[in-house]
Amino acid sequence: YEIKQDLPVAMAESLWIEFNNVRMQGRPLVIGVVYSSPVRRNMGVFCESIDKTLEVLNKERKFVLLLGDFNVDLHSVTPHHEYVKVI
Repeated sequence: YEIKQDLPVAMAESLWIEFNNVRMQGRPLVIGVVYSSPVRRNMGVFCESIDKTLEVLNKERKFVLLLGDFNVDLHSVTPHHEYVKVI
């Protein structure tokens, strides 16, 4: 495996690991784990950063499993539209 250190996520802590000998649907597997604090100041910056990271991995033809604690309340009165678009 290889820890990918070139995939930072703004407003969060993250770890990305590529498994060189594991393929999913014929593509290399990358697992990302992200923690975003509930006191995050800017949801838009966080979502844009995750989206850019996923775009990079998609262009590299990686199969991505994204896990984590994003601290987003999807049942709130004002849903976080940026987050819903990324997911």
